[in-house]
Amino acid sequence: MDAVRLEAQVKDWPPDRRRLVFPNSVGRVTRYGTFRNDVWLPLLTLAGLPYRKPHAMRHSYATWLLEGGADLRYVKDQMGHASIEETEGTYGHLEREKHEAGVAWDL
Repeated sequence: MDAVRLEAQVKDWPPDRRRLVFPNSVGRVTRYGTFRNDVWLPLLTLAGLPYRKPHAMRHSYATWLLEGGADLRYVKDQMGHASIEETEGTYGHLEREKHEAGVAWDL
């Protein structure tokens, strides 16, 4: 992250480009193949983890947020979803499971 901050400063990237976690050399979104080969696969190798798609990281993050009690609106913003319905459709079952687990079912 320090290297990215320094590169952004030297190249005078605008604020929107400085927010990217894995920018390319000109401060734009990195292409999938480049990210996979230059960042993702080396990270998995160093961590000793089996291959999984980078997109799985998003789902894990959203799941951990919701399981930790985060509001669905906050998760929507974190995921960059256009609507709360998109987030609810993807992760809403986790909210229901959390609430149902807190209900005593004495039938």
